[in-house]
Amino acid sequence: MDINKEKLFATIDFYNSKNLLTRIFKKFSYFHKQLYICYLIKTNNIRKFKTQILTGDKMEIVLPDNISLSLYLIGFFEGEETKAFLTLMKPGETFIDIGAHIGYYSVLAKAIGGIESKVISIEPTPSTFNILKENMQNRHNTTLMNIGLYATEGKMEFNDFGIQQMCLNSFKEARLDHKISGEKINIKVETLDSIVHELKIEPSIIKIDAESAELDIIKGGLKTLSSYNVRIFIEVGDFEHTGSNNSIKIIEALEALQYRVYELMDNKFIPHQKSKDKYPSMSLYFSKEPI
Repeated sequence: MDINKEKLFATIDFYNSKNLLTRIFKKFSYFHKQLYICYLIKTNNIRKFKTQILTGDKMEIVLPDNISLSLYLIGFFEGEETKAFLTLMKPGETFIDIGAHIGYYSVLAKAIGGIESKVISIEPTPSTFNILKENMQNRHNTTLMNIGLYATEGKMEFNDFGIQQMCLNSFKEARLDHKISGEKINIKVETLDSIVHELKIEPSIIKIDAESAELDIIKGGLKTLSSYNVRIFIEVGDFEHTGSNNSIKIIEALEALQYRVYELMDNKFIPHQKSKDKYPSMSLYFSKEPI
């Protein structure tokens, strides 16, 4: 399947437009879907079904999960991050999706990378992993791992906040401004270095979205990140009650491995100026070479 990246960019820019007429048109175009979502939330119902994302791929989603809501309404999630990923991922490359959730970026990677690309999708929550398996079925050169990644190997306690809030599942508290409780489960954890060695792969691009465990994952991948010029896509953010004010530490850890840090602005990667304050939730991109 040939992917027209310019067309995908135009679709994302249209839905992200702040033009008043465009916003009105968008509201009317998926008004019936919004009504359905309101009904599900009000009645505390969960609905699984397939929807088409912007690449034309079909994905199993779960409403009213936050990521699924976006895929259902507009066919993509995180517009700016999606554009960045469309730019970073190249045909035939190897992508490691850490915190794959239901597989949005894994599906994108196969659409962009083609049949020769390799995708390793890592998702620790059993219920979420089952949906990931559905979405990665019949996609060649894919490896799915129902484990967590961390600085050490073994077993760890993990918070499962339920299928409606599965994007918040984590080793630590949910990245919210208020506290929620979840089921405590024990999961197997490995390190980035161990899976790269086990699978005998040379990663080209890695996405880390691990709900405050990003720094620990980097610590468990020092050999890999030192040995290869990996393009890294990380969601950072500092939250008081998680005790994870570590965005600067993430940046400094990767800078110590000779990585440069970038952010996306106006469809261009520009050098990121480190903040002295706590970071909001945002995505940063790292590479040893200019991007």
